[in-house]
Amino acid sequence: DPNTTSSIDAGSGSSGTPGTTVAHDTYQDYSDKALAEAQNIGRTVLFFHAAWCPICQTAEKDFESNRSRIPADVTVLKVDYDSANDLKKKYGVTYQHTFVQIDPGGNKLALWSGGGVDDLLTHLKAA
Repeated sequence: DPNTTSSIDAGSGSSGTPGTTVAHDTYQDYSDKALAEAQNIGRTVLFFHAAWCPICQTAEKDFESNRSRIPADVTVLKVDYDSANDLKKKYGVTYQHTFVQIDPGGNKLALWSGGGVDDLLTHLKAA
């Protein structure tokens, strides 16, 4: 439909084809732009990830392979634990593999450590 203004799916990760709306990616790298887009779509979870962390690597594999299980109104943004000092301080994150759900104003709603998609679904707060 040419009148469609947005499309949200369960995170296929595809960029779409010409003439179609780009699908929402439910799991992606953190950036200021990605954060703004996520907060316009719905619920946002920051995943403080370190490439050297085995727990983080396991969680990332789970998110990558189970994108379809992440609710369409949720965006998980992978934050670089080693360089995101301001975000770590803001949310009280003291170690990698920490997840923080934030509201549209950037306020912390929930914080938990470790896990994958099942833990995400367990800890998510309502919009």
